[in-house]
Amino acid sequence: MGYPITIDEFKTFFAKDFDYGTEITQVSDVDISKAMVEAGMNFNEKLFDCVEEKKIIFSYLTAYYLVVDINNANTQGASNNGGLVTYRQVRNVAESFKVPNWVSENPMLSQFAQNGYGLKYITMIYPYLIGNMGVVPGATLP
Repeated sequence: MGYPITIDEFKTFFAKDFDYGTEITQVSDVDISKAMVEAGMNFNEKLFDCVEEKKIIFSYLTAYYLVVDINNANTQGASNNGGLVTYRQVRNVAESFKVPNWVSENPMLSQFAQNGYGLKYITMIYPYLIGNMGVVPGATLP
């Protein structure tokens, strides 16, 4: 599969989101390339007709995998949670959120709720998953 974006396009699109560079603590081109390969495994480009939409949606899927890879590297592959976080508290500060049931109960989509890039990816791809429609020209016989 040819990817709909390049590494440079990814960096431009997410210019403020990641610290790019060659230091061990920075996101490298190799890291982005790895995330693009991973994203390519779950990306169905045939769902999208518009090249620009395809690029944006693939960018968010790549960012999702990049963050997962960064988190795995930072924890040396150890799980840092037991699934989707819906409530967290530290002393007197607490946060909670609810992932919609159509996401949390879907074995494929629920994995993307692990970070903000995955959640945004879900909101972008969902309309394409509920049914594609098109018009086919034709005629009936008398």
